[in-house]
Amino acid sequence: MVDLSGNQALVIPPIVLREELRSAVVRYFLHRLPESPIRPALLQPGMFAAVTGKRKVVTTGDVDCDRLVSDAIYDPEISVLALTGAIDRESIEQLREADNRSAAVVEQIRKADAHLSLDERRTLELSNLLTGQGSTAAALSKVLRELGVAEDAFHRMASRG
Repeated sequence: MVDLSGNQALVIPPIVLREELRSAVVRYFLHRLPESPIRPALLQPGMFAAVTGKRKVVTTGDVDCDRLVSDAIYDPEISVLALTGAIDRESIEQLREADNRSAAVVEQIRKADAHLSLDERRTLELSNLLTGQGSTAAALSKVLRELGVAEDAFHRMASRG
């Protein structure tokens, strides 16, 4: 997978995840260079791009109107306003509670797997992530289908390391 730790992106995670998975399968299983690099597309201007992962092209036919709408969509102040003012205090608290519950589950998993070596934990976590019932496994399955890659062949290769 591509290391995104140095990037701060507003693009919604499912879009980034899909492109990461696609890039990894193309590069490491099909042994080709990915069609397009991930990093340049990660940092998108404006809220439309952040939410959809695409740059909105406005084409009404009126050049002045298109420019005005485009400027509004990508205006930094509107983006900041949307990020800071689009959620109420109660929703923020609910999100924090959900984060705390998730952290507690992760801590339980860490305690259960504490006896495993780092390599064993990584292998187990990656296997669970890519073959389980979660959204990442579903996204990987979709990418494999799109690329015409047999899932069983991919998972056999992945399990060999």
